[in-house]
Amino acid sequence: MTPSVRVLASVREVPAAAWDALVAGDSPFLEWQWLAALEEGQSVGERTGWLPQHLTLWEGDRLLGACPLYVKGNSHGEFVFDHAWAHAYARYGQSYFPKWLCAVPYTPVTGPRVLARDPAARSGLVRLMEALVANSDLSSAHVNFVEPVEDGQTTQRFGVQSV
Repeated sequence: MTPSVRVLASVREVPAAAWDALVAGDSPFLEWQWLAALEEGQSVGERTGWLPQHLTLWEGDRLLGACPLYVKGNSHGEFVFDHAWAHAYARYGQSYFPKWLCAVPYTPVTGPRVLARDPAARSGLVRLMEALVANSDLSSAHVNFVEPVEDGQTTQRFGVQSV
């Protein structure tokens, strides 16, 4: 069966147990309950500039991988100050926002960001993220506070570094 991609407007579109199986206890800030609480409490959403657009990879009803992704209309709550990039884009008549951010909102804690059952699913998610940005009105994709084990995968694609 060929894996399918779903971009979800809420983590609640994924069964909690399936999402948390990918987290495997690595970080409470990536667990389904934490992300769902941020959505339910409206800490994330269009009003706050953190529009959920979680990237997921499925084989039938089985979740193979997921990324906590947000469309960002600003840099608030990222703990990465990229205002110079926004100004540089503006100088060349381009918009830096919206951008896609793979991160835990308001949480500058290093940890995994591309959650996957295996390396093939992880690699597939990174390639999908890149392709989806290339075919969208988003300026770029960013992965913040990524765990070093992922660094080789994400650094090659997005030019990020572990913080």
